[in-house]
Amino acid sequence: MSYMNVSIDIHSNQLLDWLIDRRHCSRNYQNTLSSIKQDLTQALQLIDPETRKKLEKLTSLCYYHIQDLFESLQKTENVDTNIFGSYNSPVLKSLYNVLKSYEKGNLHLAESAMVLARLQVYEIPYYRKQISKLKNTQLDLDKKITDLNKRSEDAMARYYSNCKKYGVSGGENLIQELTDLTSGLGDFLNGVAEKCKELEGAIGLFNGFSAKHKWKNTGTGGKEAEEELKVMKYIVKWGNTSVHEFEYGRQQSSKGGSSGNGTSEYELVNNEDFPSSLTAGDTDKTVNNDGKISADASNAGDIPTTKTDLGDIDWGIDDVTGQNDVIVASQVANSDIDFGDDEPVDNSNIIDFAIEVVGDSENVEFANSNLIGSTECKKKTSSLFESQETRLKFLTNLEELKCFLLVRKLELEQSSDSSFIFVQTDESIEQVNKYLQIADEILQSLTNQKTRDLLIMLNDCSHIEKIAEGLLTKKKLSAQLKIKAESLKEALFEAAKEEQSLRPMKAKLEEDSNFIRKKIEESVSQLYKGRPVSIILTQ
Repeated sequence: MSYMNVSIDIHSNQLLDWLIDRRHCSRNYQNTLSSIKQDLTQALQLIDPETRKKLEKLTSLCYYHIQDLFESLQKTENVDTNIFGSYNSPVLKSLYNVLKSYEKGNLHLAESAMVLARLQVYEIPYYRKQISKLKNTQLDLDKKITDLNKRSEDAMARYYSNCKKYGVSGGENLIQELTDLTSGLGDFLNGVAEKCKELEGAIGLFNGFSAKHKWKNTGTGGKEAEEELKVMKYIVKWGNTSVHEFEYGRQQSSKGGSSGNGTSEYELVNNEDFPSSLTAGDTDKTVNNDGKISADASNAGDIPTTKTDLGDIDWGIDDVTGQNDVIVASQVANSDIDFGDDEPVDNSNIIDFAIEVVGDSENVEFANSNLIGSTECKKKTSSLFESQETRLKFLTNLEELKCFLLVRKLELEQSSDSSFIFVQTDESIEQVNKYLQIADEILQSLTNQKTRDLLIMLNDCSHIEKIAEGLLTKKKLSAQLKIKAESLKEALFEAAKEEQSLRPMKAKLEEDSNFIRKKIEESVSQLYKGRPVSIILTQ
């Protein structure tokens, strides 16, 4: 095989050095290229502006582009020549001179090799790297957007899940919904009290155990035994009554206003609290016409309010003008009364009406505190489950009963071992398990987060805002994540837009690179008498 058929392979990065080493180009080619570039600039001023702008945009402008331009202008311009062989057209003449200058010393090969190396080493890899970077950015942004949307949905789902635990819809007016929950708290607590009645049998077991083992040899009788499970026993028997009724054993409304029989909820003493001597009709006292207190009045406890009732009591007033109707402030103000300011008052006839209330001093003090609306009043009018003190006592009783039932269950499971026989009853293990299940349900009902918060909200309105703020935290987080996801979507759109703008530029540079490579291969092949030449580009 002839060497003429062997291809000459040259790497694009080493093409310029290869041409210089084989003396196809001079090492000082750049000095001559600078003057040729000036002539090329002047020649381009003679062509039409549109074509000139296209050439100026080319970063890879070289000899072969000028050659193509010259061939295209030959089709449109005057190609006539003078006697010296020069073109009559100034454009063709200028471009022809530039091309001839390039061909001297193979300067066009040196410049084209330099341009090809720059495209392959710098410009094309730059655009390729930028496009790859933008693609990775888009992938990262897309993952972040998906993650943010998922987190936003999870936060919103947790928000509605927490709202569902409280039994609210989670709408715009969340505070009002939470406030409305407290209105149904009383019915819920009454339902828990009804549930407690199912533990009456378990309480009977506990009472039997206490009576037989705990208080058998204490010598205290049943007084301490009665204190066992006191709150629970009361709720099982009477339900979720007020704290006052639990402590004093009297009927009282847990709400404000009248109790229904004309007696205020703050009336804490009944007629039976007073001695019969104060309530009997034959011992009632009133004021007779002589200005003295008489014990013969028929209406007990009547307070004299009319002039007739008052009789001839000397009040230190010389003259009072009025009628025998009820004395009111307006009549006293409008009447001509001499208060005896000019004369000394005789205090010897003034009766001391100071009345000493006989009865339970504790009830009287409590009544006074209720009348002035003290904190103690609020505690006493609260139900047993609403009051923290009695509620904690009930939970303690419930835990105590539950521990007893667990021991009872252990006894039944190991009945063969006599050392575990603490309670001698005929209860089955199924019944004990049922009691334990009921106790767990009641315990869960009163100790779950919703019930605890509702009980706090019932006495502290500011706690409603705290709960609402805690719930809305997830909703606000969801909104913030959505806003961040939207901003990332804009960044994703900008990255995709920039990538699309770089792709045509990269494609144009690759096209110019292939064009220059083919032209160089043809030129080098001519130097070697048609021997095939292959220039290897950087991938």
